[in-house]
Amino acid sequence: MNGRAQTRILAPCWSPLHSTVSTRLDPFAPDIPGSGELSDCLLYHCVHVLWPCARPVDFAQGSYHAYLLSGRKSIVMQAVFYSSSLHLDALSTFHGVENYRRHTAAQLFWKGQVLQQIRLELAQINDKTASDELTDDILLCILYLAANENLNSIPPPEQGPFNPPFKSQQLLEYYGNCQFHPLHWEAVEKIVLSRGGIRTVKLYGLGWLISLSALIGAVNSNTKPVFPLVYPDGKPYIYRAPLRALRVPEVSRYSALRNHGFQQLALLSPPIKGNLIRAFLDLGELTQGIEFLASRSCDPNTLTLVGNSRALIQHRLSNLPDSNDQSTAILHRRTDCTYAYCEKPRTIYLVCRTAAVLYSLNVAFPLPRTARQRATMSGEIQNLAMQLQGKQEDAVVELLLWCAMIAGICAHGDLREWFVRQAGDCICALGICSWDEMVVFLRSFAWLGCASDEAGKTFWDEVRMLMTSGP
Repeated sequence: MNGRAQTRILAPCWSPLHSTVSTRLDPFAPDIPGSGELSDCLLYHCVHVLWPCARPVDFAQGSYHAYLLSGRKSIVMQAVFYSSSLHLDALSTFHGVENYRRHTAAQLFWKGQVLQQIRLELAQINDKTASDELTDDILLCILYLAANENLNSIPPPEQGPFNPPFKSQQLLEYYGNCQFHPLHWEAVEKIVLSRGGIRTVKLYGLGWLISLSALIGAVNSNTKPVFPLVYPDGKPYIYRAPLRALRVPEVSRYSALRNHGFQQLALLSPPIKGNLIRAFLDLGELTQGIEFLASRSCDPNTLTLVGNSRALIQHRLSNLPDSNDQSTAILHRRTDCTYAYCEKPRTIYLVCRTAAVLYSLNVAFPLPRTARQRATMSGEIQNLAMQLQGKQEDAVVELLLWCAMIAGICAHGDLREWFVRQAGDCICALGICSWDEMVVFLRSFAWLGCASDEAGKTFWDEVRMLMTSGP
């Protein structure tokens, strides 16, 4: 299975029970009150499609044992059936299944049952009776209600300028732009924060689902994630450089190509802080690693590593200081630095931050529909770049050229023409004469060729046409 053929991902054969009786996934599992005749079909869908697509390694087995075989309240499985049926409907719609019969009546029943049970459970909870297990059950149900509220109405992925691999990993095709129910999601946040944070969530997989949902919400709203990332067992994500994390036997491009890409942020005066530059370099490593894997057969373990790494890098990018943060959070500055002295490197950093987040959500952590982000963020990049007047050093020109290429590919109309002119000025200043040279330049920053070359070459041709046509 390669990065472009992931519509069906089968779970590992972790249990022989489903082969014992043809009509049940597990004939020895307890009956779920009110589950109805669809329960076996939906449980099969969870174990073999939904959970493996979310996380290929161990997640299906762990979730099955945590939710069904541990004697949890029936409310948990009713929420699981509700989620599974909606995903099955969305899957059929996305792939154009004709005469498909939706499970609307059953979904309304399960949703009503879950809401009713949540109200009853919450009414009985106080400081003496509350337990982590009970609260985790409620959290899971509220999260499933929040995430699936609009799943039955989301359109198929758009045809944008980029064509990234691994689009179906972590169910981004379905949940990447799905609007969560605001009240349910607010309840999830409040419960987790009131308990002391995401590390207090003990139910297998729940902390991971909440932290990933928070990241997806932050990427869609261009804000900082509420929670840190945790693994399904509740342990925090451990940072590893992407090439090492993905086990890709290559040297990072920024250390070997051109003028070392985003490392030039350290040449500004005053320079950008090193830990922030590392987040930009990680985006470059991530795109390099994904490109290496996209043309190869990837086993479930590798696909899980891809999901882990891209979520972590997107989380780091989304957490970078933005325009609302003070310069002290961005720059290595002396006490005698004036506001005017710091404004230029701060602006260059903000241009790079916006372009990096924009590129990542299109190719590395690919949302299925990014038209709104492309329009908004390319406009923000233009507004910031227009503040940089006059002749710039080569390091600054290179940084701005990469940003202009990313924003230009994403832009339309007059805004795209503006970036064509900006890119043309930078290309002339740097003496880049061919698309092959441009690709080497782009790779020194961050460039996923299999996702971006077609759109990049189109934009390059527009730039060259403008340059040859004269003023």
